[in-house]
Amino acid sequence: SPQPSSTTAPPAATSKNYTTAGGTVTISIANPNVTFINAVPNSGWKVEVENFGPERVKVKFERNDDSEGEIEFVAEFESGQLKVTIEDH
Repeated sequence: SPQPSSTTAPPAATSKNYTTAGGTVTISIANPNVTFINAVPNSGWKVEVENFGPERVKVKFERNDDSEGEIEFVAEFESGQLKVTIEDH
């Protein structure tokens, strides 16, 4: 029977959900890549994906009505660590 390979496999990707005031973002994380999977806006919000990965994921949630409100979600690897920022504008 074949011997198991001694090469180390790349780390398996894990998916993670992040909840913001504007909705939920799901990303896939496999250092050093981060990839957009899904975004679901909350009621009264719309979503726009600006970066799908693999270097960076950027998602904006904006209010549907005329009221002010924008949530910006950014995920990227910095020095081997996943950095997630959620800003309320």
